[in-house]
Amino acid sequence: MTRPFVLLGMVKADVKERMRRYSFLVMAGVSMIAFYLFVPPTGSLFAVVEIAGHRGVYNSAWVGASIAMATTPLLFLLGFYLIKGTVDNDARCGVGQLIASSPLSRRTYLATKFLSNLALLATLLQISFFSAILMQLIRGESSVVSLKHLLLPFLVVALPSVIVVSALAVLFESVGFLRGGLGNVLYFLLWIVVLTTDTGRVLQLAAGHIPVYSLMGNGIFRESMAGVARQLLSDPSVRVADGLMLLQEPLKTFLWPGVEWTLGLAVGRLPWLMLAGALVFLASLLFRGFDTQSTPGKRARLRNRHKETTLADDTGDNLSYGTATSLSPVSYQPGLTDLVKHETRLLLKGLPWWWYAVQLSLTGMCLLAPLGLAQRVFAPLAWSWPLLIWSALGHAEYRHRTADLLYSCPGAASRRTVASWAAGLVIALLAGSGFFIRLLALGLWRELLAFLVGAMFVPALASTLGTWTRSGKFFEVTYIFMMYLIFNGVPAADFMGAVADSAASGATIYYLSATGALLLMTYFLRRMVALK
Repeated sequence: MTRPFVLLGMVKADVKERMRRYSFLVMAGVSMIAFYLFVPPTGSLFAVVEIAGHRGVYNSAWVGASIAMATTPLLFLLGFYLIKGTVDNDARCGVGQLIASSPLSRRTYLATKFLSNLALLATLLQISFFSAILMQLIRGESSVVSLKHLLLPFLVVALPSVIVVSALAVLFESVGFLRGGLGNVLYFLLWIVVLTTDTGRVLQLAAGHIPVYSLMGNGIFRESMAGVARQLLSDPSVRVADGLMLLQEPLKTFLWPGVEWTLGLAVGRLPWLMLAGALVFLASLLFRGFDTQSTPGKRARLRNRHKETTLADDTGDNLSYGTATSLSPVSYQPGLTDLVKHETRLLLKGLPWWWYAVQLSLTGMCLLAPLGLAQRVFAPLAWSWPLLIWSALGHAEYRHRTADLLYSCPGAASRRTVASWAAGLVIALLAGSGFFIRLLALGLWRELLAFLVGAMFVPALASTLGTWTRSGKFFEVTYIFMMYLIFNGVPAADFMGAVADSAASGATIYYLSATGALLLMTYFLRRMVALK
């Protein structure tokens, strides 16, 4: 069999395996619900694209552009976390050792991962395209379906962005410190940077005939929409606002004929394809494969030497066996307090000294900074720092392959649910101790109650999402996004009382109820595992 057919077969098998996962089905379902919201009903009080109180008539141009403008940031964020982890999964399942012993080169292996990532995200783009056709027919404001204006937004604008995301996922999995939770956090920050810099043209090539737009490319639509709206409304200051927005009154409509698609627009997206190729090539240089014995560095050499010494000593020659009568009976039955203590030690095990230094610095700033600054900035930061510790709740037993052992014990589901949640609660109280002391000293009882509820909510959320998905990525993304909303002053997302008046609005009661519901869900999920 020739090399291209081998590569194609590997990509096909990888895509089939990943499309059967529950996470892909959830992502497809969430996307279809989101696409329905991207084209709000006539007379609704929310919008995705708004221009000075107006929107375009729901023709093919406007529906295709609206869904493409909302889909690109969505796939840039959630799509990355959906496709990331396939290399780590190969290593965990033992497939990596087979690949390392085969003649398959690292470059070819990463190329298959890049292509399978792209195929997976391209499938979601296809769902977006067919959803755009369906939404135009459902809204019924225009019965003329133009495949050109529905398809080109996804091909010219969204597809290059998806290609870059596929390459970034390969790069993050090729670098050791980016494979885990740290990489997830850094990518979220990268997403914010890309999203906030998605303003319009960044370069002009060939004497201005080839415009190069930012990575997400939504400036292509904004320029065209704003240009038509300025002429119709006779207002040169008209700007396009996109994102989920609440309105005071329904939007008025105007006819937007769509983007004038030219060859220059398509050529202007080629630099991003070149960037994707460069990222995959860089990943092939940094990826060290699955041969852990060849990992460089002093710590790795010491670890390998320790393994060799252990194997050399464990021959049985120096082992002494006692008689059955000399063995003491097993009488240790740990209580809940012991379980919480051991769970907490496991969560904190292996943390470097500088982690504690940063956490202590944030705790001190919560004590010393002005109350408003401590409440809005340093308290959320203090609870953001242990993110990767909490993300281990709920799925550590699957990562370390001890689930069968743990859930074979009597009452394992209830004891493990309470113990792991309580350990996460201890971490939350320790991380926020500076802010807790500050609120206690000032007698701010309402804010103090919100803080305690938040301390209970965070480990409950981490345990539920970790047990459900058997991974920490879902919690990491959810928690980072909630912290992002808190920093932007959104009261509904404030589970810790950091936003002014959020505690008085009743958010504390909602999050307390959510904590109880999450713990029950975690128990039943673990109960199902224990009964298998």
